[in-house]
Amino acid sequence: MSIAGSRKVTEKRKRVDNSQWSAVSLRDVLYLRKVRNGQGVRNEAGDLPKIGLIEHLLWYARNVNWIHQHSFIVYKDSRRAGYIRLAPITSGAAEISIALEPWAQGQGLGSHSLRWAVKNYAQISGLERITARVDRENSRSIATFAGAGFVRLEEGSPGETLLFTKFLDGQPG
Repeated sequence: MSIAGSRKVTEKRKRVDNSQWSAVSLRDVLYLRKVRNGQGVRNEAGDLPKIGLIEHLLWYARNVNWIHQHSFIVYKDSRRAGYIRLAPITSGAAEISIALEPWAQGQGLGSHSLRWAVKNYAQISGLERITARVDRENSRSIATFAGAGFVRLEEGSPGETLLFTKFLDGQPG
């Protein structure tokens, strides 16, 4: 079942046409691993190691209810293009992550999807803020989160992640 219908959004020189999001279903579980283990995603996120099948299935089993309520497949032109996942941090905060297939990158779909997730969660979840950790060398993700209205809170040291936050009540902190 689609969470949001097709939309046309114009962003600075980029168009995001026919984007949709749907809650992760059982048939999407291995797709999450495939996208997360993609070489480009792992490189951009700071040379993450691959996640093995058993490790992934154990993570899924431990978090099944949360995953089906707070993880979404991103679609572009009726094709699975990646995912958005929220993980609880505290009762008032969640951490968001996004990963897109290489063919779906560079089209504004990441920022568009993050704005959709923020809007969706601001209305239904009672969260006060959504945070993201981004590798300081990942200029594409830094631009994506900034473009979606996230504010950088921590600089970190070279080689560390940067912390971005979006306050859902509109407050800067």
